[in-house]
Amino acid sequence: MTALRGLAVQCVDLGYRAEAVQLGEACVEYGRNLYNPRAIAYYEATLANAAAQDDDRRLATKHLAMSETAIGKPAAAGGDSGPPTTPPDAGHTGPA
Repeated sequence: MTALRGLAVQCVDLGYRAEAVQLGEACVEYGRNLYNPRAIAYYEATLANAAAQDDDRRLATKHLAMSETAIGKPAAAGGDSGPPTTPPDAGHTGPA
């Protein structure tokens, strides 16, 4: 996932604004499956920055606010300094 986010940043730096937005959107989509508020905030901020560079003020403001909301959430159990993780019960198909 870090590579995808890095590509979005490179696209912004190189002037490929529409592509940066698409990559930022992919980061945010990936983040929907995570249980790591800091990672989600990071991906939301990536999309906000790409949208701002693409002169899409509405999209940039929306995702900046979503980043702020995510960073304000408590960390996952045991902290979230490691890589993005899925919720503890993700993929569990057996009885509860």
